[in-house]
Amino acid sequence: MDITLFLAQAFGLLFVIGGLGMVLQMNALKGIITQFSSDKVSVMVGGFVSLLVGIPLILIHNVWGTGLEMIISVIVWATFLKGVVRVLAPGSVIKMGQSFAHNMGFVKILLWLMVILGGYLLYVGFGI
Repeated sequence: MDITLFLAQAFGLLFVIGGLGMVLQMNALKGIITQFSSDKVSVMVGGFVSLLVGIPLILIHNVWGTGLEMIISVIVWATFLKGVVRVLAPGSVIKMGQSFAHNMGFVKILLWLMVILGGYLLYVGFGI
């Protein structure tokens, strides 16, 4: 299987399931955002997880040909860069998390965009 299609399927499933799960749990989501961005240790641990996932993904998929390849590469690089920022600037991530926790309407819009992107990736990845 082509790595681009595999990653489209994997990210598509993650985005649809994760996005819908968070939309359905909006009441708890504010607490989750607050807790995961409340201290530098939590932020940095999350950053190392993102780096652990992002670095191999960059090494196997840094392809900028077709539209789908570009979308997957942007997601891969975003995963890596999220880890870099969380490790190198945890204070900034804490401030951003606090602003998201106070603006749940914006978070809801982002979650629906995530679900829509996931649906597109599933459509393309599985050839539905």
